[in-house]
Amino acid sequence: IVIATVAFGMAVNCPDVHLVIYVGPPNDIESYFQDVGRSGRDGECSYAILLH
Repeated sequence: IVIATVAFGMAVNCPDVHLVIYVGPPNDIESYFQDVGRSGRDGECSYAILLH
């Protein structure tokens, strides 16, 4: 389990992440897609959950 801010996602490549839980509304849709797109980088199935 990793709990992180956007800054962490910019600096680290974690290809084995398969679940992103987004807490709170995103600033904009582009930011949301960028953040949840950090999962599944190894080509495997991944999931994103938005809690709003």
